[in-house]
Amino acid sequence: MGQPFADNPMLYPPTLGAKLKALVDGHASLLDLGCGTGKWAEIFDCPVKVGVDIHRPHLEARHPAAHLIPLCLDLRRIGEVFLPRTFAAVLLMDIVEHLAKPDGIALLAQASLIATHRVVLFTPRGFFPQGAVDLTGRGGAQYQEHLSGWEPDDLLGLGFNVLILQGFHGPEDPAFLAAFGGPEASRVDALLAWKDVWADWVQGRT
Repeated sequence: MGQPFADNPMLYPPTLGAKLKALVDGHASLLDLGCGTGKWAEIFDCPVKVGVDIHRPHLEARHPAAHLIPLCLDLRRIGEVFLPRTFAAVLLMDIVEHLAKPDGIALLAQASLIATHRVVLFTPRGFFPQGAVDLTGRGGAQYQEHLSGWEPDDLLGLGFNVLILQGFHGPEDPAFLAAFGGPEASRVDALLAWKDVWADWVQGRT
């Protein structure tokens, strides 16, 4: 098992966007799981981008500049829809914490099977309390609840590289204020993780 990296950046989200682009840009195709309106897909330079979300109103309000092909689907069913080694890169931004830990692990396994090159994910470090609230004004509150918390060792054990974004979440985020009680609460780290699956694919491993 490897070791996580630590990073204490001064500026977000520009720094996060730059890190994500470094991991995703240049891939021939991108599968954005839990894409919402496609706000993240918009920043990537990938010729083909498919976005999957369980809540149709998010997809209907997708950003035109994302050039996202939408698919309304429960992420736990992606293995029924996409064949192995279909997309060069698979992205999960703030998704795994919305699933029970066993479902999250299973989703990451499916993502690793669908990708030919890389799986990238972003999630809070540890359990970030969040109830079933409508954060977007488009409904779907039942999908916003956080059901699991993730530590670096969880992802390292699944073969991911892990970058700890120290103090990423703070009182400028209304969800942080609701979860931790006020601006005096300690900031919460986030995790940016990626797994390269090319070797598994060319060597015929799953």
